[in-house]
Amino acid sequence: MTTVAQYFVCKSFPTIETMFGVEVEVEGKNLPSEVLGFISKHDGSLRGESYEYIFDKPYPFKVSLELIKHLNKSLEKSELDMSFRTSVHVHVNVSDYTKNQLCTFLYLAFLLEEPLVRFSGESRVGNRFCLRVKDAEGKVRELEDLFLRDEYHIKDQNSVKYSAINLASLKRFGTIEFRSMRGTVDVKVLSKWLYLIDAIFMKAKQFERPIDVFNKLEEIGPSRFLYSIFGDLMEDIDYKGIDQDVVRNKSLLITLPFEYKEQYLVAKGAILEKKKLYVEDLPHIRVIEDLLNEI
Repeated sequence: MTTVAQYFVCKSFPTIETMFGVEVEVEGKNLPSEVLGFISKHDGSLRGESYEYIFDKPYPFKVSLELIKHLNKSLEKSELDMSFRTSVHVHVNVSDYTKNQLCTFLYLAFLLEEPLVRFSGESRVGNRFCLRVKDAEGKVRELEDLFLRDEYHIKDQNSVKYSAINLASLKRFGTIEFRSMRGTVDVKVLSKWLYLIDAIFMKAKQFERPIDVFNKLEEIGPSRFLYSIFGDLMEDIDYKGIDQDVVRNKSLLITLPFEYKEQYLVAKGAILEKKKLYVEDLPHIRVIEDLLNEI
């Protein structure tokens, strides 16, 4: 099957382990213009003395953690001002993923989007530069376009660029970008952030298709589902209502595991015969219990 890198003609990296590209936006004074392992760039969205420190290439998980520590140490003598304009963006390599693997990873990540954004900081919840599925109804339709079509269809780069989980970077880098983290160089916070994303990435490998993720959530419920992914990391992201948030996103994304083409190859004949439905007629938000029970 065609991989992300083959389709978009971008550089491919192996996905045996998680490969990260991290971008840290910083405002302040006496900022170093050079940091080993990073490219320093000026970003027009920042003010005053400022840099965006970007990994100079994708790095494995453990190396990424060490580079975060190194950046923090390099900024010890700087006077930092991590304003609302600053944020941290984490790219996850999916360049050698097939469409099947990509959609499975994305479905799992979007189910868990709300806990991820909440961990990122109060100022990031509802932020227009990292919109959640619940903030932008069009996000569901864009995901449906990707899941339903044969090709890797990304509708409009500008429309998805400011999502908490950004698909636009697929075309340029073969990555999925997690944009929700607030501006910080705190090693503890950023290390946990990478651990959380890595946990999702590695868990997605255990599922063959998006429908398998859906079925597991249905089988064991949101509490056990969350713990099966994050384990002891749940202590860092747990909050009152987290189960309901996962269930809500399952409802918002209800079409995705069933619209995914390989699932329809198995199930659509019998369903369409009985229900006289077409793929495009499935609702975007409402859960159709009797339809789900027949799959």
